[in-house]
Amino acid sequence: MVCVVNFGHALALPAVFAWVFLQLPAAGRRVSLALFVGALYLCAIYVYPWYLAPWTALASISLAFWADWAWARAANATSRWARPALMTICVTTVAFEAMLLACVTWEMRVQQRMIEDGGRKIIGEWLRGNAAPGDRVFLEPLGYIGYYSQLKAYDYPGLSSREVVTAIREGATTYPELIARLKPDWLILRPLEVEQQGITDVNMRAHYRVAKVIDHARELRAIPFLPGRGWLEFDSQFVVFQRVHDADPEAKVSLR
Repeated sequence: MVCVVNFGHALALPAVFAWVFLQLPAAGRRVSLALFVGALYLCAIYVYPWYLAPWTALASISLAFWADWAWARAANATSRWARPALMTICVTTVAFEAMLLACVTWEMRVQQRMIEDGGRKIIGEWLRGNAAPGDRVFLEPLGYIGYYSQLKAYDYPGLSSREVVTAIREGATTYPELIARLKPDWLILRPLEVEQQGITDVNMRAHYRVAKVIDHARELRAIPFLPGRGWLEFDSQFVVFQRVHDADPEAKVSLR
């Protein structure tokens, strides 16, 4: 994994800074400059893998301009090793990208089958069959659950909910604070969120009970080769809480 990251960094450097190399065509330098600006933005935020796709495309174009320039220079080089060396570098780069594509394809296949269809879609359909039409649900992963449940969603940090945005601006920044203010009928939480956000607090458990648990962690561990395993493990477990007035204060969520 370290080798993959280091090789990726080695490819990124010439792509990002090609715009300062005046001998490259103007089009290639413009692409590189756009990539440079994007890289500055990415360095200022927490980066998720799906943020990188458009910038990877720009980097590939920038590297292609480098390769075209180097190939033209190699044709006039006195060394007979210039073109073979350049060809080796280009083939290695393309093979590296093809390997990453194959790994990501396998990861996405497992995610679609297990996390999306077997997890979030199931939760959304279950809510649609068990919740009242006017119920409200608090959650972070809006997509599948929001679509299939057809419920009013208080999603964090408020992509579809003005109420959440307003609450955060007024100082309710943690899950317990948002839940106490918005009083949703359902909570969809990962066990890690339950633990980190202090939702195992007795006061919180006095208002919500565990209604359903989705857990694919053991199935993921059974897959021997799984690139991006950590991302899938993060979404492999969800707990559905239902708001009640007399919930059992001893109800607990298994974090294992």
